[in-house]
This record gives sequence, structure tokens and C-alpha cells, in this order.
Amino acid sequence: MVQMTIEMPESALAALRKTPEDFARELRLAAAVKWYELRQYVSTQCAILNRARHEHPQPETRTRRVALDKHRSMPLGKTRTREHVIADLGLNHVERHVLLCGFTLQRIHSDYGYDYVMWTNNPQGEIESGITYFQIKATDQLPLLKDGKTVSWPVSRRDLRLWLNEANPVVLIVYDGTADRAYWLYVQAYFAQRSTTELFSAGETVNVHISVKNRVSRRSIGKIAGYKHEIERQLSGKVHHHV
Repeated sequence: MVQMTIEMPESALAALRKTPEDFARELRLAAAVKWYELRQYVSTQCAILNRARHEHPQPETRTRRVALDKHRSMPLGKTRTREHVIADLGLNHVERHVLLCGFTLQRIHSDYGYDYVMWTNNPQGEIESGITYFQIKATDQLPLLKDGKTVSWPVSRRDLRLWLNEANPVVLIVYDGTADRAYWLYVQAYFAQRSTTELFSAGETVNVHISVKNRVSRRSIGKIAGYKHEIERQLSGKVHHHV
């Protein structure tokens, strides 16, 4: 049982002509009566308010309900999807292998057919002339042909027209998010070996075939850099600038 102590001057008890025991007994009874009275009053007021709310709903209450219903029916805010995740993973995958070669990579934030530009440097660390373009695609379901050794990927004809008019190497990379692997294709060399008679005749895309042997690695990035060096050698001494 909880005990409570109340300090009172002796003169107050003398004026009431009560002993401490009698005063304590009467105080407990008076407190109980008052507490019961207050609880009854509060319960009665709550019942009156609830009945009035149901019988005469206020306009602001209806408005609030409409607002809540509208909020519940609204679509979710911007979300980060799996497509966003594997796209970033693909970019990071390529970037890592380029940096392991000691080369420089710059992301192109406005995608007009290219995602990255790569610069190479010589053993002394000097930047070399010429660049290589990368277009990187990502998927969780790698589209393999029946042989299981070839990736078939659709390429926009508009992108293809841009790439084939480019002197510097353009490399298409397809990243497999499930296996964390990527495969590359030297675009100009691929189409140089094929007939382009009907290349732009119809349809919006052209399917290219990428061998799974062309896996992106530090070694393959060095090989791609070699293609760029060969283009620079062919162009050396053949460019004339005029004003």
C-alpha cells in the first residue's frame, strides 16, 4: 500500500477540533468523493462530444478525410529501381578496370550516345593524344544466343550512325548485373567486317553479336587502348589545320 504524508500546522487541527487520525480519515473520504465527481463529469462531456461529432460532422472533418483519402491514393515518390542500381554498377565496373590501367576516365552526364571518354597516358605519365568513347548498357537477364557464347544486343540506328562516323574508337559494353561481368565490342571494327548495304534501311534498332570471350578486364582495356593508338598512327601527319 502507498503511504502519503501531509504536513499541517498543529493550530489547524486544533481549530478543526480533530485528531490527526480523524482528519486523515475525513480527507480520504472527501478526496474519493471529489475524484468520483470529476470522473463522472469528464465521462459525460466526452459522451456528449462524441455524439455531437457523429450526428453533426464538421466541414473541416470531411475536408480532412478527403485529403487523407487523396494522399493514400497518390503514387509513391521517386524511387531507386533495380535498373538504376545495375546501371551504376555497370559504369563502376568499367571505371575500375580503366583506373587499374592507370588511365583517365570522364563520365558524360548528358547522354548523346556516349557514357564515358577515356584518355591514356604513356609510362612517364604524360597524357597521350586521342580518346576512346564508351557506351555502357546494363541488364539482369543477359540475352545469349542458343550457343551460349554470344550476346545479342539491340543498338539504336541513330547511335550507330553517330558511332560509324567517328574516327576515334567507340566501344559498346554490356554489363551483366547478375554475374557482375561485362562484355565489349569495338563497334567500327565489327561493322567494317560486315555489309552495310541495308544497315539503315528499316527499323529503329540493329542487333549486334558480342562474344563472351570479349570480357572487360584490365587486359582488355589495354587492348582497346592499343586500337586507339593504331588510329592515331594512321592519322599522324595526315591532318592539316587551316584558318
